[in-house]
Amino acid sequence: MKIIRQRLTKLANIFDSKTIFRIPSYQRGYAWTEEQWQDLWDDLCFTPSDKTHYTGLLTLTQESSDTLTHHEQAWLAKDPEYTCYYVVDGQQRLTTILLLVSLLVKDDSALRRRYLEVEAGLAVFDYALHTTTQALHEVWHHTILGNQVISVTESNLYTRNIEDAKTFFIQKIADMEISEAMLLDKLLHSLTFNLFLVDKSQDVHTLFESINNRGKPLSHLELLKSRLIYLSTKMAETNENLEEQIHVAWQQIYFYLDQLDRCKDDYDEAYLKDHFHVYFGNQQDHRENFVVKFLKKYTDKNGNAKEPDWHEILLKDIFPLNLLHHDHVNAPFIAQYCQSLSGWISYWVLLKKPVLIKNNHFKHIQLEERSWRYIEALTRLTRDADLLALLAVSIEEMATEGNAPSTKQELYAFLVQLERWIFVQKSFDSKKITYDWAMRYAYRLHRYSQYPSSYREGWKECAFIAMAERKQAETEQYLHQNPEMFKNTIDGLFKNKRGFYGWRMIRYFLYEYECHLAQKSGKVSPLLWQEVEEASSDTEEEKVNNDSKKKSIEHILPQTIEKTDWEIQLAIYSGEQIQNITHSLGNLALIQDNSKASNKSYSGKVKIYQDDTLSVQEVARLYPDDWSLETIKARGESLLAFMEERWKIMGLAEQADNLLHLPKSK
Repeated sequence: MKIIRQRLTKLANIFDSKTIFRIPSYQRGYAWTEEQWQDLWDDLCFTPSDKTHYTGLLTLTQESSDTLTHHEQAWLAKDPEYTCYYVVDGQQRLTTILLLVSLLVKDDSALRRRYLEVEAGLAVFDYALHTTTQALHEVWHHTILGNQVISVTESNLYTRNIEDAKTFFIQKIADMEISEAMLLDKLLHSLTFNLFLVDKSQDVHTLFESINNRGKPLSHLELLKSRLIYLSTKMAETNENLEEQIHVAWQQIYFYLDQLDRCKDDYDEAYLKDHFHVYFGNQQDHRENFVVKFLKKYTDKNGNAKEPDWHEILLKDIFPLNLLHHDHVNAPFIAQYCQSLSGWISYWVLLKKPVLIKNNHFKHIQLEERSWRYIEALTRLTRDADLLALLAVSIEEMATEGNAPSTKQELYAFLVQLERWIFVQKSFDSKKITYDWAMRYAYRLHRYSQYPSSYREGWKECAFIAMAERKQAETEQYLHQNPEMFKNTIDGLFKNKRGFYGWRMIRYFLYEYECHLAQKSGKVSPLLWQEVEEASSDTEEEKVNNDSKKKSIEHILPQTIEKTDWEIQLAIYSGEQIQNITHSLGNLALIQDNSKASNKSYSGKVKIYQDDTLSVQEVARLYPDDWSLETIKARGESLLAFMEERWKIMGLAEQADNLLHLPKSK
C-alpha cells in the first residue's frame, strides 16, 4: 500500500481544510447498529476532557472529479482549493460521529459549514451519488442537513440504521449529565484517528477488501460485490456496463433481503450460500467441472481430500483476486452470475416469508392456487434451507412463460407427495429428517434450465414426475414397513401424560384442518400460521406475559377442572382417564385467544367459539349443547378420518379406539 501521508489526528484537524469526503458506491451502506453506537457513546462518556481516545483508522484516497455529481464538479471548479477524498476505511465510524455532530452544532453556521454542509445541498461528507445509493444519499441529507424532500419511497436496512442511530443519540443526549457544548468538544478534540492518505494509483478495490474487514466485518455478500467490481476493471474485453450491472444486481438483492428481518437472522450469508449450491453444485458428482478442479488442492494434514467452505471456493477460486490460470472469469461469466444471483432472490425470499405473496413486488410470481397452498404448507412443515432452495428453484421455473398445463399438474403432484412424505416421517418418527437430497435436485433443476430450448423440451415435466414418484414410493414403503409406528408414537405420548397435545405435529395438523375448513366453506380463517408458530415457541412465562402470543391450542374440556361444573360432570372417571380425555385428539382445537375461554363452562365457551376460528365455530355448530365423552370421540374420529383422507394413511379410522385413548362410556 503506497501511503502519501500518515498521521494521528483529531476530527477537528481532519475537517480543517477545504475538503469534501465521499463514500464510494462499491462500499456497503451504513451497517452500524445499537451495539456499535453504545460503544462509541461509552468511549465519549468515559474519556476525560483533557485526554484523547484512539478511535481507529481513517483511510482516504483522492478521486478525480469525474466521479462526482455535476453540482459537486461545479463547486470544485469554482473553488480549486477544495479537494475530494473517497473514504476507503472508517466510513461507519465517521458517519456516526458526524451524525452526532449534526445534533449538537444546531444553528452555528460556521460549524455547520465546516463539518456538515459547504453550501445548500452540498454536504461535506456524503454518499457518492449512484442509482444504488440514492436512498442513502437522500436519507443522509434529510437526517443531518434537515432536507425535507425525500423522493425515495422504499427504505432499506442501511437507511433505517441511519434513522435509528439519530433516534438513539437524541435520547442519549437528552439523558446525559454533561453539557452539549462539552460533548461536542470531546467529539472534535478528544477522538483521534490514525489517518492514512493513500496514493490514488493504489487499487482501491483490493485495498478496501484487505483493510475493511474490521469493526463490523463485511459479509461475504458485501465482499463479493467489491470483488466483482474489482474484477470488472481487470477484464481484457471492454465492457463499460459490467460495473453498472453489478451495482444494479446488488441493489435488487438488498431490496428483497430487506423484506426480511436482516437484523434478526443472517439472511445475507444464507442467501449467498444457497445460491452458490444451486448455481455451482454442492457435491463433486453434482458440480460444475471448472469448480471440481479447484477442489484437488484442498487436503487435510494427512493429505486426504477435504471439502472447503463454500465461501472459500467462491472468493478464492471462482472469483479470485489474481486471474492467472482462471480463464473461466470473463465479463459474460460475471454478468451471467450476477443476473442469476439477483434473479433468484425474490423466489428465495418468498419461501422464507410466504405472506409476501400479496406484496406487489412479488406479483411476477404466478402459481396455481392449489400449488401455492402446498408450498405454504411445506414452509410450515420445515424451514430446512436445502428444501426451501429446491422449492425456490421450482417456482422460479414455473414463473417463466410457456409452461404447459401438464407441467403445472406435475409440479402440483410433486408438492403433494413431498408434503405427504414429510408429514408421515414427522408424525411417525421422532428422528430428524435429512434433506440433503433436495439441494442436489435443486442444482439439477437449475442446471437443466440453462440448456438451449431444443434440448430441454419437456424436461421440467419429467423432473417433477421423477421427484413425485420417488417421494410417493418412499412414503408407501415407509408406511408398509412401519404399520404400527404411529400407534406406538401416540401410545408413548399418552404414557407420558401428554397425549395428542404432546404430538410434535399437533399444531401443523390442526392448522391444516383449519385451512381445510376455510377451503370447504369459502371463508377466510382469522388465524395466521405465524401466530400459531410464535405461540408454540413461547416459554410458559412468555405465554403468560405476552398478550400478542396467546394464539394456541384450546382444550375444549379444560386442563384444570377443579371447582368447576366440569369436575362434577367427570366425577365418575379416574384422574388418569380424565387426563387422557383432556389430551385426546377430539378435545383439541386452534383458537385465537385461549385465555378468553379458559376454564369456562361449555355454554360459556360456545359463545366465544361462534366468533373465533373456523375450527371452534364448527365445534359450536355441531355440538351446541353439550361437550361429553361421546362428542369428544365423535370429533376425534372425524379428525382421524380427515388425516386418513388428506395424507392417504390407510387404517386410521379403524384404529380410532386405540389411538384416541378414551375410556368406555359409563
